[in-house]
Amino acid sequence: MSFIDEWKGIHLPANRLRLLLRHRVEGLFAGEHLSGRLHEGMEFEQFKAYQPGDDVTKIDWRAFLRSRKLWVRQSPFLSNTVVHCVLDVSASMLYEEAGRSKWAYAQLLAAALGYLALKQGEGLRVWGSMEAQLKGGVALYHLHALLHQLSRMRAGEKLPDLAETKVPATKGQHLWMFFTDLYDTPASWVALWKRLRALGHEVHCWHILGEQEINASWKGTLVFKDLESKRIKKVHIDSYRKLYLAKMEAFLEEARQSCLQTGVHYHRLRLQEPIHRVLWQALG
Repeated sequence: MSFIDEWKGIHLPANRLRLLLRHRVEGLFAGEHLSGRLHEGMEFEQFKAYQPGDDVTKIDWRAFLRSRKLWVRQSPFLSNTVVHCVLDVSASMLYEEAGRSKWAYAQLLAAALGYLALKQGEGLRVWGSMEAQLKGGVALYHLHALLHQLSRMRAGEKLPDLAETKVPATKGQHLWMFFTDLYDTPASWVALWKRLRALGHEVHCWHILGEQEINASWKGTLVFKDLESKRIKKVHIDSYRKLYLAKMEAFLEEARQSCLQTGVHYHRLRLQEPIHRVLWQALG
């Protein structure tokens, strides 16, 4: 495992996100064997040498500075797709194992998929789910703006009733990606997804959990703290493990079935999974 897959921290600043993208994600997307599709019909932009008469607004000036040659961005088709990345900012996303938090994992995954959207020339918006009216979705056009937006967001908020969230009026094709552990009122998430699906939007749920959290592989006496309500409960895991595993299994199956019945693409992730492997499986 590369050192870059051993990142730590509850929150990733913009410079750390950029480093992780450069070493693990950008190289992956540059490969020839990854389709690079967020969903059916989306492809990378391609480049051709500039010819007199080409649209000068599509000249890639960064490529010019590197090669001293003029290159024009071109796509195999014109797309009006908008990609929305919605991060769960509830307190439970601060849960961590071995120094790696759900929140930082969500930041990195949103950065990777947002970067892919930018590479494809798609519209991109990033939201924090604490905005009851989804007002915080700033249109982003550059990687720097994406990383800045993600690094300034914070988890630890109380979610509003997502079932009452007003979905913004939209045109064109829209791809919504939610990064969450589904602990805070999962029924509200599903209600929101149903409304998005009713509008014809494509929706993906990236369900982020820890290995120990799923398997209850802790030892000894544990102190469980509800990060939403702040309630504390002490238990000896050996006497509680069977009940815990039964509840976890029911929770995971309910999440999967809810997505299946709603027409939502469901991706279950573990904090220990390297980001590049997750991307290979989802986009390859």
